[in-house]
Amino acid sequence: MRVTPKGTYIFGELSSRGRIIHQELGLKPVDAIPKDEGSVNVSLEMLPEYNPDHIILQVDSGENAEQARTAYEDMSDSSVWNNLNAVKNGHVYLVGDNEWFNFGFSPVANAYAIDEIVNVFEKNN
Repeated sequence: MRVTPKGTYIFGELSSRGRIIHQELGLKPVDAIPKDEGSVNVSLEMLPEYNPDHIILQVDSGENAEQARTAYEDMSDSSVWNNLNAVKNGHVYLVGDNEWFNFGFSPVANAYAIDEIVNVFEKNN
């Protein structure tokens, strides 16, 4: 999941992020993610339809980082967010943002992303 000032996006297996998470690391996507789309822009009210057991979360850290951080804080203060399985069970993993883009999703960036995901899972479990 990635929070930006323009919306909150969930990534499926067809996106570069999803390919790393779901194919290379073998983490199963939630059933509600459309199989034929790379990402889906979801509203806060739609999140319970997905209700994942784990959330790997990026907050936009680019030009509009402050707006993205505010959007994330507003979302995390809501009862909708706090009633998601992943949130209730402490399975929200905050990972970097721009670091994943800086290499253009080259093999180096992919290795960085995989290492970061494994590290946050190990720290939290």
